[in-house]
Amino acid sequence: MLGRDSSLSVMCSKTLRSNLVQDAERMRNNICSTLEQIDFVATTADCWSKGKRSFLGVTAHWINPSTLERESAALACRRLKGKYTFDVLARQMYSIYLDYSIQNKIVCTTTDNGSKFCIVFRYYVINKNIFSYILSTIWFSFFNRVYEEERENEDDNDEEFIELTSLLEGDDYSTEIILLPHHRCACHTLHLIATKDAEKAMINARYKQIFRSTLAKCHKLWAKQNQSTQAVDKIKDMLGAYLKTPVVTRWNSLYDAMLQINNHITHIPDSINNTCMDFCALPRFTDAEREFIKEYCQVMCPLSTALDILQGEKRNVHGLPVTCFVQPER
Repeated sequence: MLGRDSSLSVMCSKTLRSNLVQDAERMRNNICSTLEQIDFVATTADCWSKGKRSFLGVTAHWINPSTLERESAALACRRLKGKYTFDVLARQMYSIYLDYSIQNKIVCTTTDNGSKFCIVFRYYVINKNIFSYILSTIWFSFFNRVYEEERENEDDNDEEFIELTSLLEGDDYSTEIILLPHHRCACHTLHLIATKDAEKAMINARYKQIFRSTLAKCHKLWAKQNQSTQAVDKIKDMLGAYLKTPVVTRWNSLYDAMLQINNHITHIPDSINNTCMDFCALPRFTDAEREFIKEYCQVMCPLSTALDILQGEKRNVHGLPVTCFVQPER
């Protein structure tokens, strides 16, 4: 390789693969040793498809008892083969919990509002009191069995040892899938409010017309910037920055993109029409459409602010969604 230090060598694929396996095992052992010291763990789970393949991702979150700070770790990113039904998801999630020995430490699992995850926890979730009752019943049956056999063999001097493992396996308790309480993701709930619930306003014909025409022009402008090098250079020269483009899976990215357009329209009224729309050969925004963009940003501002707060990595506590929901309601 040109410019490579002669003292360095490039590892082969076999060595690289072996190193990755060793690093992954070392990371897993470190997480297991950390979780052994933790009494309460919260988990998240998500399932997605990409490139004709499906995956299940699970993370764990806990409070460090020494620093009282929230810590997190990725537990697994497993490939799901075939159709991932609710029972497949439940089996895989419980298997991951068993791998890290946290099945009895989980206080709740947070997922999106997808129907598959909701069915999983509706079918397999169990109350902690019921779970404790089941464990006490198992132990009671074990000691009762030992007591009865001791009474039958009280004259026999031979000692007989009964394995608890065989007793539990005989009743098939080891294969029972038990999941603890389920929480729906607050961010995903707000996302649905801003998209699906907001679509109910489409029953108003005037609103439906102005909404679709405005969004159509915005999407054409964003597409033009992403497709044409001349357009992107012109937009950067005239506006001083590139236009933000929305991401399908994140609604607040649409709000941020609309807010940027609104800021340009507010401070320099003709900046978007005269520079961007005319240069890109796109129809201009009408006065009604510009007013709609302004009002859209005003109405959706509380939701976007709440999403930004809830998606923060730090200073995020369990009661925070309450304050975020009360403000938009007012």
